[in-house]
Amino acid sequence: MWTQGWGHTGADVKPYAKITIDQAEQLLINDLKRFESCVNKLVKVDINQNEFDALCSFTFNLGCGALEQSTLLKKLNAGNDKEDVASEFGRWVLAGNQKLEGLVRRRDAEAQLFLKPVAASTRAWVIVAKQDTYFKKKPVQSSELDADQKLFVSKGSTWQWDDILMTKGSQHCKVGLVQKPDAVWFIFTDHWDIIRNS
Repeated sequence: MWTQGWGHTGADVKPYAKITIDQAEQLLINDLKRFESCVNKLVKVDINQNEFDALCSFTFNLGCGALEQSTLLKKLNAGNDKEDVASEFGRWVLAGNQKLEGLVRRRDAEAQLFLKPVAASTRAWVIVAKQDTYFKKKPVQSSELDADQKLFVSKGSTWQWDDILMTKGSQHCKVGLVQKPDAVWFIFTDHWDIIRNS
């Protein structure tokens, strides 16, 4: 299978074609959006950022269909123990019925990331509004909420967080804000950038 950039595949990939670094970056961004959306759609339980990232890496490599049909996803959505779920990554190391060491290393790294707690160092992360948007009390359209169920946030506004969970079946995240420790809000992920402040 031919690839371009950082693992992009598809009908648009031609043998020996050359692309620029900027084109490779854009292909990666487009692919990640597609696979993030797939993970958000298929996962029916709340997961933390490390679990989400591990599942996106898995799906980027194997495709949405593989995640959808996997025992890994079934166990995750059934609420199985995290160690039990993570053990399923190691089953996906064959290509053409041959075990590949590169896939063994990748699956091991994904499993380790899946099990890794969101560390205290993550508390240095911030979210930045890419446009005028809202913090919301429920993971729904802001137009569906009363005024006391949403908080307007202007473009460029920066907030520190100490907890983020992907919300099942949604493109929303549940976020615990350092500036508002007594409240839990939801954000629409397309409206925000998550930046490591280090």
